[in-house]
Amino acid sequence: MKKVTATALVVLVLIVPLLAGQTAARSTGKGQRQHSVSGQTNSGKAAAGGEAAQPKTGVGQSAQEEERLRLRGREQDRFEGCAESADCARVQAGELRQLARGKDFNRTEAQRQQDRLREHIQSMEKEHERFLAGLNEQQRTAAQLEIRELEQLRQEIATQLDSIDQALRASQPQAKRIALEVRELEKSLIHWQLVHRTLGREFGITPAPPVVR
Repeated sequence: MKKVTATALVVLVLIVPLLAGQTAARSTGKGQRQHSVSGQTNSGKAAAGGEAAQPKTGVGQSAQEEERLRLRGREQDRFEGCAESADCARVQAGELRQLARGKDFNRTEAQRQQDRLREHIQSMEKEHERFLAGLNEQQRTAAQLEIRELEQLRQEIATQLDSIDQALRASQPQAKRIALEVRELEKSLIHWQLVHRTLGREFGITPAPPVVR
């Protein structure tokens, strides 16, 4: 009986440390797995948070860009002044064309109307130049196509004005020729107004459309 008891005690002494070691190993493995899962979850949340924050940055950049493109009151006034002068010039050109197409052509009256037409165009160009001078580099870049086309139209209009002057200064002015020259100028002025409107939309301005007569 004493031998059996002694043997049992020896077995217990050997088994208890072994069981304790297995239990500790299981606890350690479980803790590692929980730590790994927790780390992955936190990483996923951080990544999701980063993705959610990205559009906010984009929106902020877009708002800043719109703010940089927005015109100040002075530039907007100059833009609208140019649009108004262009419309006055087009209307004046129409009156001159009607005079040239009439039965009783009067060169003196035609010259007076031509002078007023030139004044309107000069005012249009002056306001446009002042408007361009107030733009920053980013605004100029955003509207470079319209600015280039308006410069080409400005040169075209200047040439057409000179042609009308020459026709009026002829010893025997031909009313039909004057009417044709003025009509070409009207087309250029209408083209100017359309491009100018496109330029305004780059900066959120939509002036009244030209009334074609």
